[in-house]
Amino acid sequence: MELHLWLPYLLASLLTAFSPGQAVLLAVSNTLQHGGKRAMLGSMGNAAGICIVAGVALAGVASLLQAWPAAFLALKVAGSGYLVYLGIRQWFSAAAAAPKAGRRKGLFAQGMLVALTNPKGLLFFAALFPQFVRADRPLWAQFLILTGTFIACAITAHATFVLLAHHARGWLAEPRRLAAMRKVSGLAFILLGLAMLGA
Repeated sequence: MELHLWLPYLLASLLTAFSPGQAVLLAVSNTLQHGGKRAMLGSMGNAAGICIVAGVALAGVASLLQAWPAAFLALKVAGSGYLVYLGIRQWFSAAAAAPKAGRRKGLFAQGMLVALTNPKGLLFFAALFPQFVRADRPLWAQFLILTGTFIACAITAHATFVLLAHHARGWLAEPRRLAAMRKVSGLAFILLGLAMLGA
């Protein structure tokens, strides 16, 4: 994959991974209840769930590539619109309460379940894959690069929030600060969606 395609995808992945959402809140909650090392078990489970969701999204993109190029273009435009919508929704959303952490042995499964039951994940990959997948290149090699990049960003983000939660337990969970982080990431999503639409 060319660097000029991968770098914008890396930026989009980092913005998504560092946006406070269910998985991040779960990582923070698990840190406060079980410690940082055990919290990362949930993050590994979340990464496994992301891989499954990305595979489902890629299967749909592959079908569009082969069957109907016009639908692929429509999905690309819709994907840019979705990123703008996601940014607007992120901007106006209230700070959510952190989900309850499960038993220690179930942290991996809990992290996976968060990824699999979040419909935004499938929509996110369906929005981004058409922007960066090349029809003239091997599809599964691109899938491994794109999915691996996103998983690395997600694990990095979780590790960052886990460290912050460990060293500043009450600061990160404060609703006003969480709302401020949502607004910053929301604005970034809107700008990214508009940039992709004009590309």
